[in-house]
Amino acid sequence: MRICQVNTRKLIIAEVPVKNGLYNAEGDYTIDGVPGMGGKIVLHFVDPGGSITGKLLPTGNVKDTIEVPDIGEIEISIVDAANPVVFFEQETLVLQEQRSIK
Repeated sequence: MRICQVNTRKLIIAEVPVKNGLYNAEGDYTIDGVPGMGGKIVLHFVDPGGSITGKLLPTGNVKDTIEVPDIGEIEISIVDAANPVVFFEQETLVLQEQRSIK
């Protein structure tokens, strides 16, 4: 199935199990925390980079450094792949916070 994600103008291709032209819920696929089993739906995000900002790496950098009030500088990565997200190492915040407490 081809899905046009209108808010990002991106294409998603879904592999949906069917039987007699309808979704086939029978299957042995499980998802942790969800009771039961069912037919597996697989999503392929076609060229998801830059869905909101127009660039996979909106700042143009793999890593950036930002200043966080009461913590200090931390290293982050901003990635726009289907949804913009910010990655950072949890330990960075914990260590910075411990330093600021002392």
